[in-house]
Amino acid sequence: MMRPAWESSTLRLVALAAVALVLAACSGGSGRTNGTDGDVSSLLDSLDSEVAARWEAVCSEPLPPLSSEPLTAERFATATDGFDLMAGLAREGDLEGARAAFLSLAHDFTHDADGFLRASDEQLAKELCIVVALLEEEFARSSPDAATIAARAADGRDLLARAAGELGFGG
Repeated sequence: MMRPAWESSTLRLVALAAVALVLAACSGGSGRTNGTDGDVSSLLDSLDSEVAARWEAVCSEPLPPLSSEPLTAERFATATDGFDLMAGLAREGDLEGARAAFLSLAHDFTHDADGFLRASDEQLAKELCIVVALLEEEFARSSPDAATIAARAADGRDLLARAAGELGFGG
């Protein structure tokens, strides 16, 4: 008998969350983003100057919310888990699954949280925005790079966890 699709997805998400917790415990959990030391300027420096300037300009202003749902700890957890799932799927080479996790679990929530986060920590909001923009850019390529997606998804997870803490939703 086949398992329902949600059951295997749920099990995969739980397994990835457990791995993330183990990795965080083993790494000391510095609270810094993966590879960015809390600053995305090094990510922007690695891009074509025109691309970097475009995303920096987009992220200098508040993003419009994409839903009217209130921010909750549950929504933060779902989006954070979405970034974890995206990273895991990208590491496995499942770029379509990673894209689906990005679009269904993480992307829209970052828009919804942006205005609230900017009111509390504008720099953190900009960093999260830029990481999400870089993921959008990578997914739009004709041949997205799985390692880049996994790394940026880990950055997004770390930044979103910091944002949850900043806004009083855990983290």
